[in-house]
Amino acid sequence: MKIILLATPEIALPVYHALHSSHQLLAVLTQTDKPVGRSKQLVPSPIAQAAAADGVAIYKADKITPELTAQLCQLGADIFVTFAYGVILPRDFLNMTPRGGINIHPSMLPKLRGPSPMQTALLLGEPTGITVQQIAYKVDSGDILYQEQVEITDETDILSLTEYVSNRSADIILDVLKNIENGTIVPKPQDESAATFCRMISKEDGRIDWHKPVREIFNQIRAFSAWPVAFSVVEGQKILFHKAIPDGTGLFDRYKDCADGQIVILNRKDGIYIKCSDGLLRIMRLQLQGKNILDDKDFANGGQRFLNKILES
Repeated sequence: MKIILLATPEIALPVYHALHSSHQLLAVLTQTDKPVGRSKQLVPSPIAQAAAADGVAIYKADKITPELTAQLCQLGADIFVTFAYGVILPRDFLNMTPRGGINIHPSMLPKLRGPSPMQTALLLGEPTGITVQQIAYKVDSGDILYQEQVEITDETDILSLTEYVSNRSADIILDVLKNIENGTIVPKPQDESAATFCRMISKEDGRIDWHKPVREIFNQIRAFSAWPVAFSVVEGQKILFHKAIPDGTGLFDRYKDCADGQIVILNRKDGIYIKCSDGLLRIMRLQLQGKNILDDKDFANGGQRFLNKILES
C-alpha cells in the first residue's frame, strides 16, 4: 500500500523501516527540528533523519494546517499510520486518505489513553500492551484493530519496555496492514466505561517522597529512568537514581526506627540502602548532579559522607 507515516521519536524507527521496506512509503510527517544540548543547535527528529537518509519526502509541522492537509492529500496515499507523532490531528485530516488512518498506542486501550501510557503502567506496576486502532477525532478512542498484552516484571524499566514495544510494533503493523488489504480485520469498538487516562510527565514528577512504600518508589525510579530521572536532595545536592530494587534480605527490622529517606547502609561490600516507609530500597545506579552515573559500589568509594544522611521528601 501507499502510506504516509506520522511519527517523531526513536521509538518509531523500527515501524518506519518496516513500512519503508515492505510498502510504498510516500512521505513522513514529523515534528519540527528541536534545540539539543547546551549549544541549542536545531536537530531533526529521528524519523526525519531516517527519511532523509532514504530519500523519503519529509514534512515537518507542530500544528497541522489545512494547507498541509491538502499537500499530503495530493500524494495519493491509501492510508496513513501514526506512532508517537505528538501532534493533535484536526478532524478534516482524518479523511485525508481513502482508508483513513491507524495508530499504534502502547497500552491495552481503553486503559491508559493519553501521552504517557508506558511510564504510567510502570508506576502502577501493572501489565500494559500494544494496541492498533482506527484513528478517531477523540484521542485514543478509535475502534481496535489489533491488541496484545505485554507483561511487566521487576526487571522491566522504561528503557527495556520502550525497546520491546518499538520492535514488536514493527511486526504488528505489517500484519495489520496485510489484514486491512485482504479485508479480514473486524474493528472492535472500545468500551468507554472502562477508559482510564494518563497525563504528560513533568520534571517534578521525578521527585521522590521517601514516606511512600518502597514498591511505589521502586516503580517511580524504573518508570522515569530515561526521563526525567527520579531524584532527591540531601544537604543541597541533587542525587539522581537510575536503578533500584526493593530489598529482599529482611534487613528492614534492623532499621525500621530510622527516618524515612535515611541512607542506612553505604559501603563497597553491601552497597547502598535507603529506608522507606515499609522497607529498604537498594540503590543500584545513581548520580550526583553534574557527575557521572555510577554503580552503587563505585559511588560508595567517595560517597561515605552521605551515610546516615536523610534525603528530603
